[in-house]
Amino acid sequence: MIGYYSNNTKNYTDQTGITFVIIALFLVALLINITNTIKIKWEFANVKHSGSNFSLFKQHIKNLEQAAKNSLQVDQEFLLQIMENKLSRRENWVQLFAGLLITLGMIGTVLGLTLSMGGLLEAIDGIRVNMQSTDIADPSNMAASLSGLGKALSGMSSAFITTLVGAFLGGLFLKILSHSTTNLIEYLLDNIRFLTEVEYLPELQKQAWQREFKNLSTANRDLKTFVDLVRLIKMRLFTQTMKILTPNVLLQKML
Repeated sequence: MIGYYSNNTKNYTDQTGITFVIIALFLVALLINITNTIKIKWEFANVKHSGSNFSLFKQHIKNLEQAAKNSLQVDQEFLLQIMENKLSRRENWVQLFAGLLITLGMIGTVLGLTLSMGGLLEAIDGIRVNMQSTDIADPSNMAASLSGLGKALSGMSSAFITTLVGAFLGGLFLKILSHSTTNLIEYLLDNIRFLTEVEYLPELQKQAWQREFKNLSTANRDLKTFVDLVRLIKMRLFTQTMKILTPNVLLQKML
């Protein structure tokens, strides 16, 4: 009897299998977070004049230059918001996985408690049968009760393990990693915003104003040319009118 009890109580692990699902999802989320962090570190290294042309900073400068060609006021906030969305989109998956791990841990708790209740019912039935038996000390009569107790303890073990693993990996570890990566994204955007505001935007704004001033000068010159042309046409029309009217006036006076 003692040997049977030991064999059923020494290996209390997760009987639901949810722990393995939690660990697998955690590894996927961890891989996504590591990839995002490496990419952001690479972007940090390229926030400079000699950075890679494929970096977000260089693409941001190209977008500003294109915007400066079509607008008088150059504003980078909208472009920075798009960049932030692009960087945060993949990191949002890590936050989603963190929530899923916590939810799976709670589901494992419910399933483990359900298994525990089934084991307790089996143990109670075994005790009832044993009490009705003529030989209470017979080990075979205690087997059902011990088996039920073993299943109850195993179910409780599953509940505790899934709750602990889900809460630790999802509610603690992944959330800390995701928060750190989000801070890196904000720090990267602050660096890009500062360098652009100090070194690029003034020159782009100056070019936009110079282009606008040139356009206004050209428009003013064209308008002046048009006014002069109108005056010239008016004078010629007046001259032609006078040529036509003068003989008629003289003829009337003679008559």
